[in-house]
Amino acid sequence: MAVDIINPYQYMNNHDGFHRVSVKLTTKVMESFYDIEYRNLDRLEAMGDQAFFLLPKHQEYQDLLLEGAILQNVLGRLGNYLMKGELPRILSLYRGIFIDRPKDTKKVKVSTIARIPKVYLDGMMWFAFGPTYLSRPHLAKQTLKDGTIRGMQLVQTQEGKVRRNLVYKIQLGLLQHDELLVVHPETTRKPGEKFQPVKTVLRGILDLQTQIEKSVPYLPLRIFYENPRQRKSKIIVDVGNPIIIPPDIPLNGEGGSLEQLTNHLMQEMDWVPMQ
Repeated sequence: MAVDIINPYQYMNNHDGFHRVSVKLTTKVMESFYDIEYRNLDRLEAMGDQAFFLLPKHQEYQDLLLEGAILQNVLGRLGNYLMKGELPRILSLYRGIFIDRPKDTKKVKVSTIARIPKVYLDGMMWFAFGPTYLSRPHLAKQTLKDGTIRGMQLVQTQEGKVRRNLVYKIQLGLLQHDELLVVHPETTRKPGEKFQPVKTVLRGILDLQTQIEKSVPYLPLRIFYENPRQRKSKIIVDVGNPIIIPPDIPLNGEGGSLEQLTNHLMQEMDWVPMQ
């Protein structure tokens, strides 16, 4: 295995109790405000307790609430969400994993390994209502000393690159512990626009299953809003057909894993729920 797998839970503030209660409350609020219909839940039930990727289409801020509701109500499980770095930090209470995009990176210089935790852990992932668990220097140094973040001892680095490296290892660890990852494979789009997955996102999740050397199901989730700003308007949450791609299939080229996943998602996501 090319990448060392770490224990992801050491980087997580445990707010799962709050998470579950808030999901129940927001579900009640959503169901009182909208007319929500759930379809093909048997496809989600079939995932059971195994690791899998939930790949929802992304249009509105309500997406996260609906995703959390369907996961808890059907499976009794909590998702781990890969999120853009500029989203509100409080979302870490919902297992938000924050990752900087390339445009957010900047070059920094460090002279000693001891300074690295302060550089890349300050204001990073897993936020609570103030300083993060990770931003405490003595804990970060201990982690480095114990060798759980090998390969991080860089004299000169990009802050964003180091952040993404750690986030990458956290994702690997979560999959190894049979957790599920929620990844939006496209940028936010307007209703009616054709689904266009971001290839770098798909490459990333395909690489994750290659690193853990086992097949991880990819489960599309389709969400349709009649009018998200109108009370009692219709919302349809439809679980798509899963696809399993063996981890030993080449990523690129005709018939490669990237082409298979892209074609499957484009077929599953472009749909007309109401005639």
